[in-house]
Amino acid sequence: MPFGSWTFATARWLVVLAMVLIIVPPGKADPLQSEANWDLEHLAVEYCRGPLQRPIASGPDRRIVCFDGWIDDGMDLSTIHDLQYGGLFVVRSFGGQAATAMTLSRLLRDRHAAVVVYDYCMAACASFLLISSDQAYVTSGSIVAWRVVDDLRTDCVSVGDAEDGRGKRLRRISCPDTSSEQEQKSRAAIRAEQAFYAERAVKPQFEGPPDSPYTRRMVKNLYD
Repeated sequence: MPFGSWTFATARWLVVLAMVLIIVPPGKADPLQSEANWDLEHLAVEYCRGPLQRPIASGPDRRIVCFDGWIDDGMDLSTIHDLQYGGLFVVRSFGGQAATAMTLSRLLRDRHAAVVVYDYCMAACASFLLISSDQAYVTSGSIVAWRVVDDLRTDCVSVGDAEDGRGKRLRRISCPDTSSEQEQKSRAAIRAEQAFYAERAVKPQFEGPPDSPYTRRMVKNLYD
């Protein structure tokens, strides 16, 4: 069980410090790269950097979908429905709504789309879109970052035992001073994320977003 709790105001700085970053230096091997021909992926990134409609645009042959912007609630995802099976989803995003990101991720999984990240992929982008499908690529020099609390307006944090048994980690909990309606929404959101990761976990002990033992020790010490 978690012990202690902080509201969003006092936990904001801790959540920022707890962000896990993947920074791929130029010229180094990308952590998610398989033995694949990178020519197509880089051409797709250059195409998506062009003067296209934002945040979602489709290539002329429906083999590429470009996403550049905020993952907004209720946004039109019909372009994803038109993506060809095995196509490319090229993304650059600071994040957004978790529910929309999970819906988008499932659509990409159904189409076995390869996810290509360029420049940055943060918060909901990293937590849900990066692991949408069978393949993901991160271009050199890009940043992937996710945080424990996606919505600081409604969630509080606590430190408790990690399910994988490797020390303590920050956990999302319902704030004690929220209304019953808001608490139900918060709990429903947490359950939805747990179900999302359960569909993709290689082992039951997996907790997302993942963090290293070093990060857990650092956050635990700061919390204490």
